[in-house]
Amino acid sequence: MKVCLVEDNDLLRGMLCDALKDEGIDITAVTDAEELDQKLHWHSFDAFVLDLNLPGEDGLSIAQRLKKAQPSCFVVMATARERVSDRISGYEHGADVYMTKPVHVRELVAVLRAGLKKQAALKPAERGVSLFLANAHIQNALLGSSARLTSAEYLVLRALVLANGHFLEHWELFDLLGKQPDAKAKRIIEVHILNIRKKIHQLGVEGPSIKAIRGRGYQLTVPIELS
Repeated sequence: MKVCLVEDNDLLRGMLCDALKDEGIDITAVTDAEELDQKLHWHSFDAFVLDLNLPGEDGLSIAQRLKKAQPSCFVVMATARERVSDRISGYEHGADVYMTKPVHVRELVAVLRAGLKKQAALKPAERGVSLFLANAHIQNALLGSSARLTSAEYLVLRALVLANGHFLEHWELFDLLGKQPDAKAKRIIEVHILNIRKKIHQLGVEGPSIKAIRGRGYQLTVPIELS
């Protein structure tokens, strides 16, 4: 169980981190959305525990884009906001469970384990298109079809998935593939993106799957899970 905790209160973050580690949970803690995005470039998580009152982007916005990028991720909102309207807003933005502070660690652990057990039991058809790390295939379980990715296509698509709704700069993709930032490398990236789009389209996904951000980079626009 890999869990990411987003909490800006240093004391509470440290306490929850230690307690969850004691329960055998692989926990990563960050203070805000910016730090979370840095982690998501290189790591994937099964669940997220979000505070709502965060500096910069708030927990509601974070939850919404996490769910858009990875629909099967499990999101727990832990906040001092306890009004019914706050709870409703939390669920509308993607919370699977809404907990009010102070959070009891044993209850949080039980919620995480129950939620991930439920997610693991989802039928393949409910998971949609998934990127399988073991064999570099992208699969549409609903149709029972798959497409094999080249090693470079796999690296590019995996990085886009881990960006969780944010776009990747050109230089990040150059660095990922070990290319010098020049016109030739940019053309190589464009070819990889074109091939990935074609393969996703072949799997029955309609509409654009990877958006080109003019002069900046690329952004994944369809939900794909890492398995």
